[in-house]
Amino acid sequence: KKIIARAHGWSNGDQSILENGVVIDISNINKIISYDKVKRTIEVEAGIKLTEILLISLKDNLFLPSMPGGLDITVGGAVSNNIHGKDCFKNGYFENNVKKIKILTYEGKMIEVSKTQNKELYEGVFSSQGLLGIIYSIEIILEPTKSSYLEVKTKVANNILEMESYFENMSNDSDYAVAWLDCAAKEESIMRGIFSEAKFITNLETEKNSNNLIQKKINKFLIKREKNIKKIFFKFFWRIIGKVFGSSFFKLFNFLAFNFVKIIGLSKKKIIFPEFLFMEEKYLPEYKYLFKEKGFLCIQPFFSGEKPFEKIKDVILLCQKYKILPIWCPIKKYKKPINETLTFGGDGYSIVIEFSPHEIGLEKASNFVSDLENLIIAQKGKVYLAKDQIISNNSFKQMYPNYKKFIDLKKKYDPDSVFVSEQFKRLFT
Repeated sequence: KKIIARAHGWSNGDQSILENGVVIDISNINKIISYDKVKRTIEVEAGIKLTEILLISLKDNLFLPSMPGGLDITVGGAVSNNIHGKDCFKNGYFENNVKKIKILTYEGKMIEVSKTQNKELYEGVFSSQGLLGIIYSIEIILEPTKSSYLEVKTKVANNILEMESYFENMSNDSDYAVAWLDCAAKEESIMRGIFSEAKFITNLETEKNSNNLIQKKINKFLIKREKNIKKIFFKFFWRIIGKVFGSSFFKLFNFLAFNFVKIIGLSKKKIIFPEFLFMEEKYLPEYKYLFKEKGFLCIQPFFSGEKPFEKIKDVILLCQKYKILPIWCPIKKYKKPINETLTFGGDGYSIVIEFSPHEIGLEKASNFVSDLENLIIAQKGKVYLAKDQIISNNSFKQMYPNYKKFIDLKKKYDPDSVFVSEQFKRLFT
C-alpha cells in the first residue's frame, strides 16, 4: 500500500489525496511539545494549526513570520509547502522559521533533521508535498513583535504603471505589502487596483495602557466563531450570491470597492496586525459557500525576470478573453528561497486566479487552462503546487526544470516510493 499524510486539508489540490492507498489523518497529532519564551522557541506536533501557536506566543509578544492568509493551515502543511505571506519580500518563506524537524521515514524510523543533522533531507522536506516522509514535529523559532499594531497605508493604482511603481518604491521599513486587482478593468485602466503596505508601530502609549484589551481583541479575531450570528448570516448570503449571480456579482463589487477607496483618497490607519495579515478571513467570501454547487479552480502563477507586471497583464488579458472574472486577485512580492527545487517563488511577483469552470463551460475552461499553461511557460514562470489542481505533467516539468533533483532525493530517502499522492502521480510519473 502507498501512503500519504493529511491534516486539515487546506491545500486546494490533490497533494493529500490518494486512491487505492492509505491516507493517514494526522489532524489529532496536534499537541504543543515544549514552549520556551526566553529562547523564543516552540516545538509542536505537525497537525497543530498556526492559529493555535499565535494564541500562545502573542501573549509573550512573540510572532511567526511568513504567515499566509489562511488561519487553519497546519505546521506540517506549512513545511511541506514552504508557505509564504505578505511579508515574503522581506522575511522569505516558512523555512526560515524552522530549527529542526522529526520525520517518520519509509522504514518506520523517526529521525531528526536540521541545518546540522541530516541536512540534505532537512532542506529537501520544504516544498516536498509530504512525499519524503511523515512529518511528526517541528521546532520553530519565534520573533519578537515591535507592537500589536500596524500602520497601514492604502493607495489607489489607476493602471499597471502606478501599480508597479508602488511595489518597486515601497518604504524600506515596510513589513508587509499586498495589492488587489480589479480584473474587469480594461485598456488604459488595466491592472488598476488597491495597494496596501504596512509596518509595525512601536512605543504606542495606548498599547502600554491596554495590553489585556489588545490581547482579547486579537484572540477574538484569531478564534473562528462558527456559531456567531454574523458568520451564519454570511454563509447564507454567499450561498445565495453564488447560486443566483456567481462570479458576475464581483464585477459590480470590484467597481464599487475601487471607486470607494479612490473617492476617500489616500488613507493611513492603525489596526491590530492579524486584521491585515489575515484580511482574507475578514473580508472575503468562503469559496466553499460561494461555489458550493460545483466547486472552483485556483491557479497561482509566479513571474520573475524582466517586466514581471507585463507578464501578469498578459494573464489578466487571457482571463478577459475567456470572460473569466477572478474573485480575489491579489499580487504579492517575493524574494529568492533557500531551497529552489520545488519551492514556489523567487525574485518576482505572483497573482491568484480563482474561478468556477462551470460558469464558462468545462470545454472552454479546459482551453483556458491550456492557454494559461503555455503563457506561463513562455514567460518562464511557474505555478504554486499547493494550489495546483489541474496542470499537466509536461507543463509542470517545464515550469520546474529542477524536478529531477527532487526525484533523485526521493529515490534516496524513499526508495520503495511508499509516499505517493494523486498530485505526484499526475505531475511526476
